Amino acid sequence: MDKSQRSFITAAAFAVCISAVSVSSALAWLQPGSPPSRPAKTAWTIDDNTLTEGTIREGLAAPTTLRVLDAGNDADALVSWTCADQQVTEFIIQRQRSIAGRWLDFGKLRLLGRQLSLQDTPGLGTFRYRVASATPTGNSAFTDWAAVDVQRNWTVFTPSPDTRTIYVSSSSGNDANSGLTESSPKRTIAAGYGLARDGFPDWVLLKRGDTWNETLNPRKSGRSESQRLILGSYGTSPNRPVLQSGTATAITLGSIRHVAFIGLSLVPHTYDGRNTPPSGIFGYGDFLNILIEDCKIASFKDGVVLQADRRVNTAAAVRNLVLRRSVIIDSHCATSHAQGIFVDGYDGVTIEECIFDSNGFKDGVAAPTIFNHNIYANSGGTNLVVRSSILSRPSSHSLQARAGGIIENNLVLRAPIGILIGGGDSPVAGGVTGNVTGNVILMGTNIDANNPRGFGIDLKNLRSAVVNRNIIADKFSTGNHAAIGSYVSGGPNGVGVQNTRVEDNVISNWSGNLAFGNFSGEYYAGTIFQRNRFVFDGSKFDNRYVFWTGAALPTFAGNMYQGQRTTQLVFANFTTLLNFSGWQARVGDVGAVMETTPIASPFVFNDYCVQQNIGADVFAYLATVRNMSRSTWRADLMPGVINAAARSAYGVPER
Repeated sequence: MDKSQRSFITAAAFAVCISAVSVSSALAWLQPGSPPSRPAKTAWTIDDNTLTEGTIREGLAAPTTLRVLDAGNDADALVSWTCADQQVTEFIIQRQRSIAGRWLDFGKLRLLGRQLSLQDTPGLGTFRYRVASATPTGNSAFTDWAAVDVQRNWTVFTPSPDTRTIYVSSSSGNDANSGLTESSPKRTIAAGYGLARDGFPDWVLLKRGDTWNETLNPRKSGRSESQRLILGSYGTSPNRPVLQSGTATAITLGSIRHVAFIGLSLVPHTYDGRNTPPSGIFGYGDFLNILIEDCKIASFKDGVVLQADRRVNTAAAVRNLVLRRSVIIDSHCATSHAQGIFVDGYDGVTIEECIFDSNGFKDGVAAPTIFNHNIYANSGGTNLVVRSSILSRPSSHSLQARAGGIIENNLVLRAPIGILIGGGDSPVAGGVTGNVTGNVILMGTNIDANNPRGFGIDLKNLRSAVVNRNIIADKFSTGNHAAIGSYVSGGPNGVGVQNTRVEDNVISNWSGNLAFGNFSGEYYAGTIFQRNRFVFDGSKFDNRYVFWTGAALPTFAGNMYQGQRTTQLVFANFTTLLNFSGWQARVGDVGAVMETTPIASPFVFNDYCVQQNIGADVFAYLATVRNMSRSTWRADLMPGVINAAARSAYGVPER
């Protein structure tokens, strides 16, 4: 989904904010071009071209490795650099803005002390930065310029001429008020929502920083995809409005259309994991054009459930569901299955730049099981897209895409099973299609001591697919389960894994690289594994490159096996062990190479966290991203940046 499909921008949307501002407008959170105020990020001063840089001091080292990124919050740029010279007491940052193809000065910033990063707020537009080191006696030369486009990253909404804007505040509202001005808000969500009209693009806005002990049962629709009914927020607090639903489902949807839920926090504050299991957002019916953006849904049984009511509708009834930049965490239940999100009966589900973490279990309350996942897209669906999301620490699967789909550029961390595409107890007749591209899967784990896992990408019931440019590395699990294979899932086999290209992937230090189950005949017809690289440094207990138990195998060509000797028995047909020559004699693998020089992983996530000042390790990283919102969004913590760094380290080309 490109921005032209999800953004409705008026001329006001192109207004550029020159510096950080405090927003007083009640509509600031939804209006284009004016994000809410943010806490101070760093101690710099603007000198606006009056700064005297002093003389260049010989021998004073200039900063290095300057990097500038769009922060992803519609306003900020992230600037970072390194400096090894201990004489430096401050830094001078020059900023320019591109206007009509020309670079014009846009202020010089003085950053006191040895801080090596800056979160600047230039607003929307194209900017470039350069940095010099400074001491009381002189400055270094400047670095080269580094440019960035600060772009519109959040969905933009513009009120229609007949939009009714309704304000609700638990701290200052009264249900006797009109609710139609910021100074006269309703107190309860029920009263505010009661003023919204079915079929109109009305906005029900909850005051940021306020808390309600309420639930909501939306039964009203908007007018169209570009004129939605919105449940959103207003005010300048950086904190989302919070709906505390006790042990009940927070938002129970009727069959609605053209509705957006923006910037809400949902929590079942008295749910103990055992009493009546609630969902964050639950819908069982007919839905069209539902957008969920910048929401945090924490500690329910299920974060989001949307499915068709098969009693009245056998066709897809969940159409064009979009979940963007939302955080769904800690779903759990001791008495039933629990998911981050479950969808079924759908045609068009897009999950984009979201954070799913620790769904399906809770230590001391609900043990992890094989049935609980971060994302569970059942077999009754079409047109699933999961992209650029963080999928970490699930009970079992980070993603089950039983009906196939596009799965690209996701970061999967500490998952027993990373990605399943196809499969299921009731596989789609004739097989499914899919594209699994550019994902980074790291640190595979077990479900628990009794359920060893450590699968990367599991393939089943595919009539055609592409699996390419993925990195699967550094398994922690004690199991010998495969990085890529068709081996783990239960249920019928379907059509097998046919017409599938598995190419240009890197598997590093993941015991049991490839595994293929006891299949025969045409199970792998038209499927090829080519130009993949398999790396072992000798540290894993099971260093088999390929393991298979049946007569059937895909075609192999031009793969690289790195880190073992050509004479070692590292290919296994059940109990028959083969060396590299025996492998080639058995399957061909024309153009394959056995590279005996072992290498360590060039990209280690914990090391990356330290190098980028993210934190000490993956747990510190996850603690940060679990709490991100529009006001604290950091693009440098998302897969778009991290996966690119991993691909660069492993030599995997970009598209």
